[in-house]
Amino acid sequence: MSDSCVFTLHQYGEHELQRLATWEPREPPSDPDARWIIFIHGGAWRDPSNTYQDFAPTIDALLSSPSSGSSPPPAVRGFASLDYRLAPHPNHPQDPATTPPHKLRRAAHPDPIRDVRAALALLDAKYGIGDRYVLAGHSVGATLAFQALAPPDTPAATTRDGEEEKEEDVPPLPAAILGVAGIYEFHDFALRNGPAYVEMVEGALGTDRSKWNDAAPLHFRGGYAADWPCGRHVLLSYSPGDSLVDGAVETNAMVDRLRKDGCAVSTTLIQGEHDFAWQDGKQIASLVAELCQKL
Repeated sequence: MSDSCVFTLHQYGEHELQRLATWEPREPPSDPDARWIIFIHGGAWRDPSNTYQDFAPTIDALLSSPSSGSSPPPAVRGFASLDYRLAPHPNHPQDPATTPPHKLRRAAHPDPIRDVRAALALLDAKYGIGDRYVLAGHSVGATLAFQALAPPDTPAATTRDGEEEKEEDVPPLPAAILGVAGIYEFHDFALRNGPAYVEMVEGALGTDRSKWNDAAPLHFRGGYAADWPCGRHVLLSYSPGDSLVDGAVETNAMVDRLRKDGCAVSTTLIQGEHDFAWQDGKQIASLVAELCQKL
């Protein structure tokens, strides 16, 4: 990948995690329909071991050969992968008294959503991506991909103190979304999976359980087709062998919601444990190729 692409690391904010990596092919594709492929990593809103580098195996698989899947590799204008501010993690403690503010992990909803939208806005400002991109996310990254569609006047795009987004942070929306092992509803998801999941959701969304689903993709207050007019397709995927996210429950409910709203959506099963898809890269590469074929 280092030989075929030019790597750049951008900052879209003051925090060290407000960063965005891009990989541009040294030989730009001649296909006028070439798109950017943009990735949002997971990590339960809080795991610092998940970073923009989680996308590297998928990029390698897409650039290596068509053998990564049944669909031919897509024409790619560029790849991007973004980090966002994280919530505190009990296994990775920080001392607020000695940790600089730009390194302190203390984010809470809707900070990660605003970061995703700011990163996409920066990409558009620098590269003019418009709506010519596929937005892919794994786990909570898939959650954030759908939350990024929220209009600026909704709870998903407003700060805790009511501050609205700046105009320059309102990005163009994607042509398609790929959600892998996504979490699309928060309240029942946490309660049916036990105390550790309740703690995880509380750390990201607060202790008031009645508000957990206010910005959940499954309970999006608008209509996906109406509020996402440039959207052409959604591909959702999960593995039956995933022990961390009950993908069938989450995905099937989200498929029903999207179809009810008039969106074109399809599903594909993958294999392996929760993180295998991004660690291996080949399965997500295959899903990206499949989705681009549908476009």
